[in-house]
Order: sequence, then C-alpha cells, then structure tokens
Amino acid sequence: METKYEQLYKNSKEAYDNAHAKYLNIINSKEYIESIYSAPFDFLKALYLSKRVELFNDAPAGKKPHFTLTSLQEAISTYKDIMLYKENITDLLDKATIINQAADIADKINNMVELSNYLDDNLLISYDAKIASLAKECVKELPRTAKFITSDLRESFLLDVATCIKEEPAIALLCQKKMFKRADLNAIYHLAVTDEQKEGLNRLYKAFNVEATPLLSTSLRLKGVTFEGKNGDDRQNNIALLKEYIQNTKEAPALAVEPFTYIPDIGSPEPAVRILWGERDLGFLPKDVAAEIHDKYDGKIINTSVKQIVGGDTVSYGLEVNLEIIDPILEEEKEIEEREINN
Repeated sequence: METKYEQLYKNSKEAYDNAHAKYLNIINSKEYIESIYSAPFDFLKALYLSKRVELFNDAPAGKKPHFTLTSLQEAISTYKDIMLYKENITDLLDKATIINQAADIADKINNMVELSNYLDDNLLISYDAKIASLAKECVKELPRTAKFITSDLRESFLLDVATCIKEEPAIALLCQKKMFKRADLNAIYHLAVTDEQKEGLNRLYKAFNVEATPLLSTSLRLKGVTFEGKNGDDRQNNIALLKEYIQNTKEAPALAVEPFTYIPDIGSPEPAVRILWGERDLGFLPKDVAAEIHDKYDGKIINTSVKQIVGGDTVSYGLEVNLEIIDPILEEEKEIEEREINN
C-alpha cells in the first residue's frame, strides 16, 4: 500500500515528466534548433531598426531624426531592411515564438520544482535567458512597428542617403538599382532645407539627368503672424518655438504649404496659403502671392524654408521665408513600381 508521501511524490513526478516531455519535444525539433542558433543576431538587428523607426514615427513633423549612413553598403542594407521589414519579421516572429514556447515551459517546470517538497533541485532546467528575453521583445515590438513603415519614412531615408553618400557615381548606382525613382524627387524636394541636403538633392538630379529650374524663387514676409492659428494656437508662440529649435539644432526645419479657400464674413471666397511647421500654424503667404499660386502654379511643387526670424522680446516676431516653385518630375513610363533594390 502506497504511503501518502509516495503518492504525492508520484503525482509531482508525473506532472514534471509530462511537462518535461513537452519541453524536450520542442527543443529537439528542427525548427527550435535552427531558431536558437540562427535568430539571435537577427533579433538584435530587427529590434535596432524597430527602435529607429519608432523614434522617427514619434517625433513631430519638422523634427524628425536623420539616419546617419557611412557607406554605400550600409545605405543599401538599411533600405532593404526597411522595405522588406514586414516580410522579414514573419520568419523572425515564427522563430521567436518557438523560443518563447520553450522558455515558458521551462519557467513552469522550474516553478513547479521550486514550489514542490518532493522534487529535487537537480530537475531544474537552465536555458539562455538573454535569447529568450530578446525573443519576447521581438514578439511584442516588431508587429507594432510594421505600421510605421510609411512613405514618409522612406522619403526621409532617401534624402538622408543622398545627403550622406557624397560620391556621384554611388548615387547614380543607387538610381540604377531603383532605390531612387524619378518621381521621388518631388517628395524629397520638399524635405531638403539645409545646404547639405540641397547638395544631396542636386546629386540626384544629376543622376537622373534632370534640371529643376524654379518657376518662381523669392523671399517674403508671412502675414497674420500676430493672430491665432487655425487650431486656436498662438502663432507668436509657434514662431518663438521655431526660433528656439533652430538655435538649438543649428538646422532650419522643412515647412509645409497648405493651400485653402478663405471665406470672409463679407465678400467673396479667395485663395489663401497657410505655412505650417509640423502641426504648428505660422501664418499666411501674402494675398497676391496666394492668388498667383492658385492661378498660375496649380499642380506645381511649392517649397518653403525659413530665411530669418525677426523681432522678439518686446517686439512681435516676424517670419521671412524662402519660396520656390518648380514643375513636378514625371516618372518615366518604363519605370517599374518595384521599390526594393534588385540583387
């Protein structure tokens, strides 16, 4: 007749053996062995890119961080990682999941042993907790990052490539490999505000044998800077923050152009153009310039950048901007839609 102790030991050992059999079934599988040896560095690489993408996404418009690239190969590999992100993480998530399953079972077994009065400590299972931790982080973070792989990220990255890679033959090679497309010049043109970025943009124009002679190039003072913005925000405060940002970063951010129709309380509707820094309203282009843009430059690319900020202290801020208008670059008919670089 079994004693009570023997019965309790038998029950504990049986539960342990069942759990241990599941654990061995996983860690001896081909999928687990391949994952535990091949995936850890890929986990680190994917998480690093994920954090960079999330930093870009979380930063407000006009304050996006830049990718710093030191070589042509780094530019190519990073671009591939971004463009193939959703495809690549599918395999990584499968590998992370099987590693997590094994770690979860091992944790349950170890908890069972530690709480048991009948199981010896030599039954505890040891495993690489660092790899398991990376796998858990991948399962949590990587799917969330996928939605941040947007055209805005791609266009900003392309400008960073054109800015960092200063050799014209290297830029020409990237154009041949379809990292850059002619129509990308339209979006990148909006983002290029520093002298270094404009030099990078010029290298792209040369690579595509395209000229971008402005239809209009001028500087002008914004109107309405002492009034409330479209969301009720304080334009004077917005300009003060813009000035502080430029002083701190030594970089004038890209400004956005927002054409709209102004409907006065009295009189007829009229075209207007609002200038924004991210979501912050800075003021309007003069009425005659807004009317000219509406009448002569519909469908053209309009670019604005900060020329100077005047005033402050006891005097109201004023904002002078550079304004350029160019024809959009059309995509060649034979260009394919594929964004990834060909091998």
